[in-house]
Amino acid sequence: MSQNSQDANQSKGSQSTGQNQGEGNREAAANFNRAEREFVDSPGGQQKIREGTHVKPGEDAELSEAERRAAERAKAQDSNRM
Repeated sequence: MSQNSQDANQSKGSQSTGQNQGEGNREAAANFNRAEREFVDSPGGQQKIREGTHVKPGEDAELSEAERRAAERAKAQDSNRM
């Protein structure tokens, strides 16, 4: 890693070990999980959670159809495993 890249990471508050962790980057996952938990626990996150349960008028039929198709796919996949 170049010095400029290292400086940029440090200036962003990165606590990186400097090792490439590949796709299983535990540090990035921990940072994401922490930020996600902070958002969910925040007043804004709680508001988004409440808003997420509301279905707009006219969407209920579309959602029911999507659930029906998903159930059919799951049933077909389960029967293929036997």
